[in-house]
Amino acid sequence: MMRTRKAMAAVWLPWCMFAPSAQAQSAAVPAAGFGQMLFGLAAVIGLVFALAWLARRLGVPSQSQSPLLRHVAALSVGARERVLIVQAGDQWLVLGVTATAIQTLHTLPRGELPDAPALRLPGGFAALLHKAGSKHV
Repeated sequence: MMRTRKAMAAVWLPWCMFAPSAQAQSAAVPAAGFGQMLFGLAAVIGLVFALAWLARRLGVPSQSQSPLLRHVAALSVGARERVLIVQAGDQWLVLGVTATAIQTLHTLPRGELPDAPALRLPGGFAALLHKAGSKHV
């Protein structure tokens, strides 16, 4: 809640400081005020989207993430079925998740994730690209 207030103050404080006085506003054309309002609205909405994108890009954790539970891996095995590995303390829980239920499939001691195997293409990527391009010619 406090972060929200600080963010709102950071956005609105400069706006209020440079807002035209009431005397200058009375002489303005009504259409200009409407255009300024639309520009301000677009700027604020753009700022919100830009900050959300930046937060996601930098990996800022959301408030819903718990330090006690951590998502380790997931595998989709159907349209609405998944197998998840969740770390809870010093254990990994293998969970089966469907649209209607969650079941514990297995419990493992906490381990380290193996490095993802590198994708080896026979002949390299250039050969695969050349082969794919020659099919359409």
